[in-house]
Amino acid sequence: MRTVDGDVVIDPTGKMSGRGAYLCGAKECVKLALKTNKLGRALRCEMPERIREEIKLLVEEDNNGNERQGNGDVVYES
Repeated sequence: MRTVDGDVVIDPTGKMSGRGAYLCGAKECVKLALKTNKLGRALRCEMPERIREEIKLLVEEDNNGNERQGNGDVVYES
């Protein structure tokens, strides 16, 4: 999510104040969103590389390495 101050952070709770972008936890969805800059456009800002890497790690580690099916059951905000 992009905070009021303009910082980009990950908010897995979805409760922080600011502009959020929801991302399904499926590896292919994440790859496509990062490759095509969908998150940056949704947040209306440049995505910091550290956030991009953090999102990749979260998806890889999610559910003990088991990939989600892309049905929107995992929400990451950045």
